[in-house]
Amino acid sequence: MKYKLVIFDLDLTLIHDKGLYSDVVDILKLLQMHNVSIALASYNANAGKMLQQYGIENYFQHIFYEDWIFKDVLDWKHQMLSDILSLTGIPSHETVLFDDNKHNLNTAKSLGITAVQVTPQIGVDMKLIIDTLQPENDVCT
Repeated sequence: MKYKLVIFDLDLTLIHDKGLYSDVVDILKLLQMHNVSIALASYNANAGKMLQQYGIENYFQHIFYEDWIFKDVLDWKHQMLSDILSLTGIPSHETVLFDDNKHNLNTAKSLGITAVQVTPQIGVDMKLIIDTLQPENDVCT
């Protein structure tokens, strides 16, 4: 796989008002199978509970959400992403963020992280993951 660390936003990326987007569990399994570190960076104070509710919390090595320490930080996503990079030791050029928010995507880019916009109506899907993570001439199974 092209990246060693995948960071997801939660709302309108992994989940919508009716639950998980359809490919989420398969995506997390695929990343885990390829030993890709998975992190969550969300401004949803209920993110931890939601991951548990949907049974996907164990796929994430790092979970950051608003309740953590960022209430008074102006650019909380910048702080979260910086902290995830520091904790994992994975360089920004080996990291990708999937998010629906353009500001968050620009923040990631400013840190050297590849940023991929997710369409809220679709959420993250397998095609987007494979198109983003698959190196040229490599088969992702």
